[in-house]
Amino acid sequence: MLHGGYGLTFFPGNMTSAAYLNNPPFIYSYGPVSFVPLSAGLPVPVPSDPNNPNGMLNGEARDFRSGYLHQFNLNVQKAIGANVFSAAYVGELGRHLAQMLPNIALAPPSPLPYPSTPIPYLSLVPNVSAVGWLESNGTSGYHSMQLSLQRRYSKGLTFNANYTWAHGIDDVPLTAITMHPEST
Repeated sequence: MLHGGYGLTFFPGNMTSAAYLNNPPFIYSYGPVSFVPLSAGLPVPVPSDPNNPNGMLNGEARDFRSGYLHQFNLNVQKAIGANVFSAAYVGELGRHLAQMLPNIALAPPSPLPYPSTPIPYLSLVPNVSAVGWLESNGTSGYHSMQLSLQRRYSKGLTFNANYTWAHGIDDVPLTAITMHPEST
């Protein structure tokens, strides 16, 4: 018996929290919060000043596109007596995946513990410590071979043996590793 399938899934790349990619004046800051009883409530949010931004700003590439996944599989099964042999190929290809560059305001890496050149954008936005940038040029790939042997015994007893060999690779980091020099 031969089975197969194909699917194409589109998804927006900037789909994390509701506050993601929001810049002043559309966000609020809490902090610092001291330990108080919850009955006292949280402090009132203070709107950011759009004329004097601070903290982190985020940007998105003008050519940002929605990501998509190609998903496909092919499965061959053969029954011989009480045994069922199965071999399958399962794959997935991701294209235009979102990549967040954690801080494009940092100077290029140097051997010194602190940047030896001035931080770009510092004169334009002096109170901003980081400028994040979102692009949609990430890719991913997953390929696997899945083997299975099923042996059916009397009274519903079944024995299964399975093996999967898989390879996955992508160029989209899961976490931002770049840190501010002043926080190391």
